Amino acid sequence: NIIVATIQNNPAMEMGIQKVAEDYIKPGVELDDKIFNLMEMVIRAYDPCLSCATHTIDSQMRLATLEIYDSEGNLVKKF
Repeated sequence: NIIVATIQNNPAMEMGIQKVAEDYIKPGVELDDKIFNLMEMVIRAYDPCLSCATHTIDSQMRLATLEIYDSEGNLVKKF
C-alpha cells in the first residue's frame, strides 16, 4: 500500500476549506466563483497528487461541491 502526500495533507486541506467557508459564507451573501477559487487555492497549496490534479484541468470541473446547511442540519443550498 502506498500512502501519498494527498492523503496525509487531507485533514489540513479540509481545515483550510472550512476556514474559507466560515470567513466568506454569510447570510445574505451571494455565492459566486470567488468562494470556489479561494477553496481551490487552499487545495492546490497542498500540491495534490498528479491523478487528482489531472482531473481538474478542465476549468469547468470543480474540485468540490459546496453544500450549505442551517443550524438544524437542513440543506439550504447546493452550489
